[in-house]
Amino acid sequence: NQIVGNSHIFNNVQLKADGTPTVIQMNFTDNPACIDEETGPTVEGDCCDLVITNVVATPESCPNADDGSITVTATTSAGPLSYAISGPINQNNNSGVFTGLPNGAYAITVTDTGAPGCSETTSAFVPAGVDVVPPTPVCRNTTVTLDATGNYTLTTDDVLDLGASSDNCGTISITGKFPETVSCVQVGQTIPVNVTVDDGNGNTATCTAQITVQEGTALPAGFSGGNVGNANGTNTFQPCSGQKFTLTASGFSTASADVLRLASRQLCGNGEIVARVVGVNGGGWAGITLRETTASGSKKVALKTQFSNNIRREIRTMTNGAVNNLNLFRQDAWLRLVRNGPNFSGYTSMDGVNWNFAFSTTISMAGCIRVGLFSESINANVVTTAVFDQVVITGAIAPLVAPGTGSVVEYEAPDFQAYPNPTTGELTLNLQAFADRSVQLEISNVQGQTLKVLNLNPADGHTERLDLSQFQAGIYLIAAKSKGWPAVVKRVVLMERR
Repeated sequence: NQIVGNSHIFNNVQLKADGTPTVIQMNFTDNPACIDEETGPTVEGDCCDLVITNVVATPESCPNADDGSITVTATTSAGPLSYAISGPINQNNNSGVFTGLPNGAYAITVTDTGAPGCSETTSAFVPAGVDVVPPTPVCRNTTVTLDATGNYTLTTDDVLDLGASSDNCGTISITGKFPETVSCVQVGQTIPVNVTVDDGNGNTATCTAQITVQEGTALPAGFSGGNVGNANGTNTFQPCSGQKFTLTASGFSTASADVLRLASRQLCGNGEIVARVVGVNGGGWAGITLRETTASGSKKVALKTQFSNNIRREIRTMTNGAVNNLNLFRQDAWLRLVRNGPNFSGYTSMDGVNWNFAFSTTISMAGCIRVGLFSESINANVVTTAVFDQVVITGAIAPLVAPGTGSVVEYEAPDFQAYPNPTTGELTLNLQAFADRSVQLEISNVQGQTLKVLNLNPADGHTERLDLSQFQAGIYLIAAKSKGWPAVVKRVVLMERR
C-alpha cells in the first residue's frame, strides 16, 4: 500500500468469499518516527508525537520578590496536555503558565494524557530580581524645640516623611542626617539638613529637610514647677537666652501660708543655691528658698527681693507656723542660701563674689528637702514676674543608700576646701576628708559643660593644686566624687589677671 498526498491507495486488498473486503483501520501521521499499524474491526492508536516547542522564563521583578514566571508551549496530535514544574516550589496545571516563582532552577514535565506513557521533560532557570532604581525620599520641613540644655537631636520623623517616600522594590530606611543635632547657635534659623536613605538593595538617595530651630521653655532636668497655695503661676527656662528662669504668680501670702510659684528640685543632705535676680515686675517678690515640702505651710528659709533697696529674710521653724521676717536694706541682686545639717544660713552680694552675711538659723527638716526659686505677688489681681539667671544649685539630688542594705541612711557628706576663692588662676584643694580614697575631680562651667577631669589616687596626698588660668573669667564648679559617697561641689570665682 502507499499514501499519495491526502489520498489513500490500498493494493492487494483481499476479499471474502461473499465479495466484501476485510476491514482494515489504520492511523497515519506525518511524523516518520510515529507509524502505527493495526488490524481488526477496532484499532486503538497510541502514537506519541508530543513536542515541547518553547520555554520562556521571566526573572523576579525585584530581589526576593518571588514573582518570576515560566511559560511552556507544547504540541501533540492527541492531548489534552498537563504541565508540572519542580524546584524551589512545585506547581502543576493545564495551561503551561506558572507564576509567583522564586528565583532558581526548575525541572519541567509535559504529559500527553491522551497517549499513554507520552511525556517530555526539559528545564528552566528563573533569574533573581535586580534592583538598580534608587529610592525616592520625601523630606519634611519641621520646627523643633531645644531642650533645657540648649540642644536637640533630630529624629527620623523630624526630617523624613516615610509615608510619602517610596521605592520600587525595598523598604526605605534612613542611614544618615547632617547635621544630626542643633543647638542654641541655630535658634531662630531654618537649617538645611541633608538626609540619606537606603532601600536595602544597595541603592541610596538624598533629600534636604528644612528644620526651624526654636528655644525651649522646659525646666532643667530634675526641676519641677508648681503652685504653692493658689498662686496660679507659670515657669519657663531659656537655655539660650542667658539661661534665665522666669516665674509668674498672683495672690498673696500670709504669715502661715505661702502663695507663690516655685521651680525647685530635691536636695538630700547638705547643699546650697545661688541665684541672681534680674528683674521683678508687678510689685511682688523674687526669691530663693530651702523648704521641707511644697506645702504652703512648710518649714522653710528664704531670701527675697523687690529689686529695690529691700531684701527680706523669712524663717518658718514649725509646719504651718508663723513666718519670722526681717528686712535687710540692701540693693544686692545676688542671693545665696546654704544648708549644713540642721543649720541654714543666707547671704547677699552685689557681684556674686563678695558675700554679705544675712542670717543663720537652726531648723529640723527631713533629709531630703526642696531647693529652688519663687515668684510671689502681693495682690490677688496682680501678676508678679520674677526673672533669675546665674542659678547654681549644689548638693545631692537622691538620698544616700547604705551599700548592700537598700536602706536610706543619713550622715554628713564629706567636704573639701578650695582656696583662694575668688582666684586669678591658682587654686588649692584640701581633700583631707577623702583620705585613703580615690577621688575624681570634675571642673565644669555653670552651663553644666565638663571642662576637665582629674583622677586622684589616695597616695597622691591630701591637697591638690589646680590652675584655672586657661579658662575665661567667670564662675566654675568643682565636684569631688568618690565611689559610694555623694558628690561634693564647690563654686569658684575666677577673676581676670591684672
